[in-house]
Amino acid sequence: TVTFISQTADPAVNDGTITRTYRVDDGNGNTIDVFQDIVIDDTQDPTASNPADINVQCLADVPAADPAVVTDEADNCGTPTVTFISQTADPAVNDGTITRTYRVDDGNGNTIDVFQDIVIDDTQDPTVTSCPPDVLSQNTDSGKCYFTFDPNEPVFTDNCSVASITWEMTGATIGSGVGSIGSTQFYPGVTTITFTATDAANNINNSCSYIVEVSDQNSPNIVCPGNLTAHTSNDGIGNCTTTVAVGTPTVSDNCTPVESLEVTWSLSGATTGSGTGPINTAFNAGLTNVTWTVIDVSGNFGGCIQRVTVNDDEAPVISTAAGTLDHTLECSDATGLSAALLEVPSATDNCVTVNINLISDDTVNGSCTNAYVRTRTWNFDDGNGNTSGNYTQTITVIDSTDPVFAGLPAATATVECDAIPAPPTVTASDNCD
Repeated sequence: TVTFISQTADPAVNDGTITRTYRVDDGNGNTIDVFQDIVIDDTQDPTASNPADINVQCLADVPAADPAVVTDEADNCGTPTVTFISQTADPAVNDGTITRTYRVDDGNGNTIDVFQDIVIDDTQDPTVTSCPPDVLSQNTDSGKCYFTFDPNEPVFTDNCSVASITWEMTGATIGSGVGSIGSTQFYPGVTTITFTATDAANNINNSCSYIVEVSDQNSPNIVCPGNLTAHTSNDGIGNCTTTVAVGTPTVSDNCTPVESLEVTWSLSGATTGSGTGPINTAFNAGLTNVTWTVIDVSGNFGGCIQRVTVNDDEAPVISTAAGTLDHTLECSDATGLSAALLEVPSATDNCVTVNINLISDDTVNGSCTNAYVRTRTWNFDDGNGNTSGNYTQTITVIDSTDPVFAGLPAATATVECDAIPAPPTVTASDNCD
């Protein structure tokens, strides 16, 4: 008879030999053992599919390696084990593929590798969470042609990360850069600042922009020439005006070049007028205010006043010739004397109607009762402190007419000696007495 006696232990894995012992017994106490080797040799690889690809937006979204992603591993001998082996390097940006290797091992030296791709593709643009408002109606800095301002900056977010924020200024002020703008000089006009956020995958958002509006509201600077005093005789006599070299003001502006500033003038007071450029007007006697005005290209203006005083230094001129009012009259010429006493000299003045002043009226008696010399003296003033020379009138009253007798007898009379007449009564009369 043949009976199974024993076998060696099973190998730990599906690779080895089991030896079985069978005994042949003839029943008479004679036996022999025979042996059978069972050779176990697993040469068949396990099976498994590549795990499904994973698509994510960002590197941060890539999940940790997990052998459980292999779900259909199988083997002819048992359940194989799955382990994570390696992965390719992360891409530098959120755009690329990571390939992971998982190994399926049946424990009998049979393995296969399966692969999973993790595709990183950031297709989402950054978003603006805060865009600064417009900056309006700003005045230039004092004395400068710009407004100094540290622009406000927007806030961008991104599903992965914002790689850079760039800015560009167009319009009145031009510039560009990366990151913070910092303190900047903005020129008059409108400047548009556009911000662009770019993520690591070159997705962009340039929807945030605002304006900075700057105007020049600073008045130009102007310094008037000094005040002046002139005289009517400076450019000759006989008129109530004179030319005056008033000069020109000194002007400057924070923005407008000097050659582009508009300078005007107006005259008030003794002299009136207005204009631009040099003042070629003759100034009248008296006080004239010269108002200088400067206007820049933004319409801002400044002004100052220069005072020009013209003094009348010309005396009145006597127009009555000397001696033309002198008279010699008979003492009996009452009409002629009255007429002579009504006469006065005349004078002209460069500026005003003159005042006549009688400064003396003297009479000197002559050698006879009715003869005398009357001397009258005048001068003229213009009310401006100027006085003419004196003019003198001489009226000479004389008695050159002999008395007239009445009742005179004949110069020769022949009479009888006894007829001598009595002396007649003789009277006399005179034109003055």
